[in-house]
Amino acid sequence: MIKIIHILLIFITSSFTSQASPSHNKAIELLQEAEDYLRVKPSHTLKLLKQIKNLSKQPDKVIIRWHIIRARASISTNNLSIIEASLEQVMMFQNHPYFIQQLPTILRTSGIWLRKSGYFEQADSLFNCALQLTKNLQIRLYIKNSQGLVARHLGHYVKAKHLFLEAKRLSTKLGSQKFSATAENNLGSVAIDLGKLAEAEQHYRTALVGYQKTAKRSGNVTAGINLLFVFLLQDQLLNYQRLYPPIKTLSEAFPNKSKQAFLFWINWAFKAKMGEKINEETREKLQDSFIKLESRQVQSLIKKYLAQPLSINLVLPPQPPLKQLNFPWLSDIQKCKWKPKKDK
Repeated sequence: MIKIIHILLIFITSSFTSQASPSHNKAIELLQEAEDYLRVKPSHTLKLLKQIKNLSKQPDKVIIRWHIIRARASISTNNLSIIEASLEQVMMFQNHPYFIQQLPTILRTSGIWLRKSGYFEQADSLFNCALQLTKNLQIRLYIKNSQGLVARHLGHYVKAKHLFLEAKRLSTKLGSQKFSATAENNLGSVAIDLGKLAEAEQHYRTALVGYQKTAKRSGNVTAGINLLFVFLLQDQLLNYQRLYPPIKTLSEAFPNKSKQAFLFWINWAFKAKMGEKINEETREKLQDSFIKLESRQVQSLIKKYLAQPLSINLVLPPQPPLKQLNFPWLSDIQKCKWKPKKDK
């Protein structure tokens, strides 16, 4: 009798599993694949996430993970409009063990979104909280880099340089050449802001070599364009002519309109320096491409260094007013309510 009951239980359990598992297992597989594509092709990550049907009927952990991955992919693709909804959904699970486990990543992603949206002070408070919640060196590296970008934007250059040097130290400790190159590139940008062109050149050279060794195409384009910029400003025209063709080819294969617009400006400034005349049609194209630049800092550099030699009068577009942030969860994050309590 006991044996019969045991067989029936196995049958019932296996029947239930065979009906319930495929959907859940498929969701897990898709989430893993979507996560794998985050650093390679985040646009494909978003497509994979759409293949998970009936998300609300999935276990809480799957829902949390889905929204975290979606928010991270949206950051990478600069699709900021859909991040808010995902973060709001994630914050509904604040007591879930997986939420607590992923808090540093959630805070970092939220901070990057706030930074890109112009809320620098709020972003920095999130990064500070995340640092208190993790000892993971790789996550700390990401956060230090993000804090450095905030500090640079606020004009706190000593702090920004310190943070990027700390990120470089962590990347060396982790053996990550790619992130060491990122730190070098950011240090170069701080040097540019301070007018230290020779120092910027050295950082950009090191960054470009690092990106080339890791075959990071977007990094090659970024560091290469930055290096062309300092070559031009220092009248290193032979170095410019050698580097321009491969960087132009890479930028055309890497569809980033903002980077292409910066390169377009740099190369026309080079042509003007070499004596080529600029016509009205090209001036209009340059002014149109100026609007495509995502970074106000890059726009400021173009206005400062490149516009006058091309006889173009540029006006920086006004910064849009920041709307008030009305997220119930933001105060919890800013207070870092999850940080460990100090022993009395």
